[in-house]
Amino acid sequence: MRKFPRPIIVVSGCLELAPCRWDGARIPFDFINHLRPYARLIPVCPEEEIGLGTPREPIRLLCRGASTLLIQPANGARLTRKMRGFAKNFLEGIQAADGFILKSRSPSCAIRDAKIFPDARAAHPLGKGPGLFARAVLDRFGSLAIEDERRLMRPAIRDHFLTKLFTLAAFRVLGQSPTPRRLRQFHSEYSPLLEAHSPRAAAALAGIALGPAAFEERLPAYEARLHLTLSNRVPKARRGSFESPYPEALIDAAVGLNH
Repeated sequence: MRKFPRPIIVVSGCLELAPCRWDGARIPFDFINHLRPYARLIPVCPEEEIGLGTPREPIRLLCRGASTLLIQPANGARLTRKMRGFAKNFLEGIQAADGFILKSRSPSCAIRDAKIFPDARAAHPLGKGPGLFARAVLDRFGSLAIEDERRLMRPAIRDHFLTKLFTLAAFRVLGQSPTPRRLRQFHSEYSPLLEAHSPRAAAALAGIALGPAAFEERLPAYEARLHLTLSNRVPKARRGSFESPYPEALIDAAVGLNH
C-alpha cells in the first residue's frame, strides 16, 4: 500500500474548526473533517489574533489610492497596521507548510473576493481583492497549495489543490534529509504526474534530478521548477494517466461532497 505524506495546512479558524466568524458562527465545510486524518491542520483567526474578539462588529477594506486599508466602521478603529503586523509575525513563525485553506469573502482571509469599499459607509464596493492576511500569505507562500472553501467545492479545483498539496508535502519530507538518491526516487515516483502536467517540464525536472551539477544546486532548482509545474492543472485529456498522489479516501469523500 502506498504511503502518503502528511501535509501541513494552515486553515482559517472559522471553517469547521472554531466559531470565530464575526457573528460567532462556525462555517460548515465538511471537507475539513475528511482531511483531518490525513493532514496536520493549523487553525488561525487573524481577526481574533488582533484583539477583535468573537462576536465582533464587522470590518471592511477601504481603497486609499494604491493602498488597501482595514477598518471597523462601527467605531472607526484603524486595523491595517495591526493586521499586517500579525500576518508578518505569524507567517515568519511557520516552520513548514504545504498549503492554506482560507475563508472566501473575508476582509482578512479572502484570496480574491473580499469587497473593497470607497469609504466606511458606502453601500456598494469599488471592486474585490485579497484580504490583508491573505495578501501576506500570497506574497510569502504564493507557490504553495492555496484555496478558499467555496472554490474547493468544485471538483477540478479540489483535485488540483490536493494533488499539489500532497506532492509538495512529499518533497518537503524529502528535504528533511535530502540525498541525490532520494531526489532520483522522488522524480521516478512522481514522473507520470509531472508528465501529465507538462512533458516539457517533466523533461526539465529529469535533467535536474539526474544531472551532473552539484546536488546543493540541483535540489533548490528542482524545487523551484516543481512549484512552477504544479501551478497549473493537469489538462483534461491527460487526467487519469497517473496514480493519484493523495489517499483514495479523499477521492471518495470529494465525490460525496458533490451530491
